Amino acid sequence: MNNDLTISDIQTLITTMIDTGKLARPWSFRTATVVYAKDNAITVTLDGDTTPIRAQSLIGGVWADARVRVLIIPNTGNFIIGFVSLNAATRGQVIYRGSRSTSTSTTATATEISALRIDNVHVVGGRAYAFTVSGIIFDSTVGTDDGVIRLRYTTDGTQATTASTIFGGTLAKCTASSAQFVHCTLRNYYPIEDESLSVLLTFSRAGGTGTVGLVVANGFPIEITVVDMGVAPADIGVSL
Repeated sequence: MNNDLTISDIQTLITTMIDTGKLARPWSFRTATVVYAKDNAITVTLDGDTTPIRAQSLIGGVWADARVRVLIIPNTGNFIIGFVSLNAATRGQVIYRGSRSTSTSTTATATEISALRIDNVHVVGGRAYAFTVSGIIFDSTVGTDDGVIRLRYTTDGTQATTASTIFGGTLAKCTASSAQFVHCTLRNYYPIEDESLSVLLTFSRAGGTGTVGLVVANGFPIEITVVDMGVAPADIGVSL
């Protein structure tokens, strides 16, 4: 079979085989929503139905809420053969994003302050993801203060807080002339199994005496984006 066949091509081929009697008429296509996809077990709810059914994926990893095309073969099984819409991922696609359009309030202490959170970030085991924070302005009233911006996360569907596990971050010193530095963060992530992430962007004063905050300016939004980078390669790094 041509490796360049699209899902539409496959559907047309199978429909033709059904119409010409080469496949039994009971075979059918249905669209569905993935309900559960973890530990090699997948359930979907067919459009128009309310009861989840078991299914097998022929297209690799899928996850909850993905809209999929299902081939139903009576007495054999239900097979996922494609995505209906890409809240599921293609390589290099931004699959989630979150932003805020206002600067944060400031704090005079070293207390960690929440700035932006994205929830229900579904990732698939065996794939690679890039979590990026745009270049944002960290501001302090004192030029020699140290500032820290963190990403924290959970993987079980609960909302991340300032007490959650650290996911990444940046530590830098404000300059004496402007009492600011521009921060951006990249965190590559390679989940072993399917997860539902909540990712929280926080800031605090790591050292010094000033009041600090994040500033939104023209060309400097406060934004988190998640990019699906495709199937995760093996780790070939050598620790020296």
